Amino acid sequence: MSFMLLAASILLTIALNSSIFSLPIANAQPTRSLTARSPYVSTTENWAGACIHPPQTERFTRVIGTFTLPHVPDPSSSTGKEASFWVGLDGHRSDHILQAGVDCAVDKSGIVKFTAWTEWSPEKATFYDATRLDMAAGDQIEVEVNVGEQGTEGSITLSNKSNRKTLTQTMRLQGGAQPIQGEQAEWVVENHDLASPAFGFVKVPFLNFGTVAFSDCYASTDKGTKMDLSQPSIYRLKPKGINSKVTDVDIVSGRGISGLNVRHL
Repeated sequence: MSFMLLAASILLTIALNSSIFSLPIANAQPTRSLTARSPYVSTTENWAGACIHPPQTERFTRVIGTFTLPHVPDPSSSTGKEASFWVGLDGHRSDHILQAGVDCAVDKSGIVKFTAWTEWSPEKATFYDATRLDMAAGDQIEVEVNVGEQGTEGSITLSNKSNRKTLTQTMRLQGGAQPIQGEQAEWVVENHDLASPAFGFVKVPFLNFGTVAFSDCYASTDKGTKMDLSQPSIYRLKPKGINSKVTDVDIVSGRGISGLNVRHL
C-alpha cells in the first residue's frame, strides 16, 4: 500500500519552470474553476496525486480529503486489476506513512468491489469488512488522519458521506514503523504492490478507474496553520518500462474549493 516518494524526485520538480493553468474539478461549478499557482510537476512509478509541505518550523498533524468512488468504465475487461485511493501524512524521505483509503478491485466475475483500509506503513494494512462502510460507485468517502504531538499515536476516520456510515481507528506506533514527522500531506491514487511468495512484492495490474475526484483537501499544522492545494507538488503515474504516463492530474483551488482530479489516460 505504501508508495516511495524519492527525494530526488522533489529536487527535480523544483528545477521545473513555473506554470499557471486553470483546470476544473469533477462536478464543481464552472464559475469556481480557478488557478493553482506554480505547481511542481513530476512523475513516479507507482502513484499519482498531489502533496504539500508545511511552513518551516511547523509540522502537519492533520490531513483531510474526500474522494468520489469511481464508476469503472469497463469492468468486464478489467478483471484482476486494482487501484487504491488514499489520504495520508509523510512518505517524502521514507516509506513511513500514516494513511487510509479504499481499494477498488475487479474480481474474476467482473464485479467491482471497494475495500476500506488503514495503515501505518511499512507495517501491514488493516482491511475492513465491506459492511462497515457499505460502499458503492458514486459514494463520497471522507478520510481524516490525525497524529499526536510526538508522532507515535494517532487516529483515522473514514466516513461514507453518502450513507453516513463511519469507521474510526486508533493508530499506535509498532513494529518497524517510525514516528510521523508531519513533513508532508498527500492525496493519492496508487498502483500498489502485492506480496508474492515467488517474486516478493509485485505490482498489481493497474485498473482503468476513469476519474477520481478529490475535494475538501486540507492539512493543518501543530501551530494552527491550515493549508490547501493552492501551491501543490503534482505527481503523475508513469510505470517502469512504459514510455508515457498513464494518469494525469488536474488541480483546482480557491474560493472555498481545494481539490484535484486524477484521470486514467
